[in-house]
Amino acid sequence: MSQVIQKYRDTVLKITQTIAASAPASSVNPANIQEDPLVTATAVYQVPVTQTMDILDAYIKTAGDINADGRARIIKNAMQSYRQLSNLSTLLVSNPQRPAFGPAYRFTPGDQLSVQVIIDSAVGTASVTNTFYMPARIYYAEQGAPVGNRGGSFFQRLAGM
Repeated sequence: MSQVIQKYRDTVLKITQTIAASAPASSVNPANIQEDPLVTATAVYQVPVTQTMDILDAYIKTAGDINADGRARIIKNAMQSYRQLSNLSTLLVSNPQRPAFGPAYRFTPGDQLSVQVIIDSAVGTASVTNTFYMPARIYYAEQGAPVGNRGGSFFQRLAGM
């Protein structure tokens, strides 16, 4: 029998959203999620069945990341549950008054993550793009060394046999 070792890796999900020209205020706009820059962004990110993921925070890098302010919804399993964030413009990483994210938002194996933004005001005659980031911790298990009899008696292992 082998031991299962619980491990994790940290990542940052990049959330991008293009809002169509002339989109009205309060319109709901889907976003794309990208975990790895080498993989195409997707509207629905499915947590692999061998992993669990915690969303830890949400932030923007610069005020220019947000071109149509609004509130983001982090959605689990197509609205089974969701968490709504404060206005994206308030999430500037250098803002000392940035609202707290709250406890980690857990996604279990096979869960689906999607993001929507409800914009506050109408968009002009040109489409605009919003970009924000969500740090996440991804947990997974690895098979470790055998537990119990580790390949011979104590004296055989001591002698290097």
